[in-house]
Amino acid sequence: MPTDFRVASITHVPEEPIAGQSFVVMVELSEEVKDRSVNVSLEKQRIVGDVGGFATARPTGSKYFVQGFEPTPIKITSGKFGISSPMMVDPKAEAPAGEVPISFPEKLLISAFVGQLSDGFRSDLIYIAGLK
Repeated sequence: MPTDFRVASITHVPEEPIAGQSFVVMVELSEEVKDRSVNVSLEKQRIVGDVGGFATARPTGSKYFVQGFEPTPIKITSGKFGISSPMMVDPKAEAPAGEVPISFPEKLLISAFVGQLSDGFRSDLIYIAGLK
């Protein structure tokens, strides 16, 4: 069932996150939330090159984020804006078996949506630098 709310925009702070340091995403809804709460789901994928050199979305796997700093839904109880809990890519992240190995800078795609992904979404491509 489609929802009245949709994600209008998404961005992240800081502009250039570093593995091992936290960052957040901020979303703006299409309209203000009043008298209820809206959960914005976050989907995560790595963008990597395939055999032909084309960009393709792949799973992050269970060893990509520092434990306790994985993306979780954003709950918006009033207004149009919401901020995620802190997220952190593990500087020692490991790709799932059979996937392209982790190589910083990583390209992390975070997609935000209300309801089902098929109801519409907005995405933010985040370049994650390695430790300096």
